[in-house]
Amino acid sequence: AYDTPDEPLHFYKAYQESNALFGIHDSEDGYVPLRTDDANREPKNKYTNYLEYEHYYEQMIIQLKSNIIIDNATMKDTDYEAFPGQNGGAETQLYPYWPSVIAISLARVLKLNTAPLYLAGRLANLLGFLIIFTLAIKKTPVAKVGFFGMGILPIVSQQAISFAQDWLIMSLSALIVALMLRFWYEEDWKIHEMVILAVAGGLLCPLKHYTYFLISFLPLMLVIRALKQRDRASLKRSALIFGGVILLFAVIVIIDKMLADPSAETTASLFGKHII
Repeated sequence: AYDTPDEPLHFYKAYQESNALFGIHDSEDGYVPLRTDDANREPKNKYTNYLEYEHYYEQMIIQLKSNIIIDNATMKDTDYEAFPGQNGGAETQLYPYWPSVIAISLARVLKLNTAPLYLAGRLANLLGFLIIFTLAIKKTPVAKVGFFGMGILPIVSQQAISFAQDWLIMSLSALIVALMLRFWYEEDWKIHEMVILAVAGGLLCPLKHYTYFLISFLPLMLVIRALKQRDRASLKRSALIFGGVILLFAVIVIIDKMLADPSAETTASLFGKHII
């Protein structure tokens, strides 16, 4: 079962980009081809409850014990059927899907069945979330327990282990806030930390139609504080960080616009495919 109503779109997006690695293209009708086994076992209910999870994992254990997963995973990679996954979602960047794309592709190479393929994609996103969020906890000079508590909230855990972009949005947001606290309360700024903050802000800003640009632009507060305190050293460092955020964000948007084809039904870009 899917974690959220829109998770199918994110799954199709990851599967679509995995298809591209194998040289498989969408159908003429714009559908994402899935392996026949994946299409037949694709979850039909878009909402979840504990009974659905219980049934899902009980069936998986039964299949593992009886080797059904291994036996059913012998289909050829060319055994695909078109499935209605309309290009995997509209106007979305691709880089939040890199972990799940790699995991899904490895699962297909290893001939794994549908259940471990789904879990591989989700666990890959969870691993990315844990790495970035752990870095945030390490970098913040205050409220480490608060950060940890926020990271294990049920809603956060649910989204971190889904195919959605939220794993990256939540972890980057936490990392930006943590580094902002670090630079606000401590003076020994490290160059690599400044780079990390600039990159995190630049990557977060384009996601979800620029919804999180205010979090990405938090380094502007460092610039304003340095101006008020007339601290030239801090002003230079904070201006470099904020400039890096703007530069990376602008590069992503400009490259997307340059590679987009307005006459096409779907417009290709460096970081994804946009539906007009």
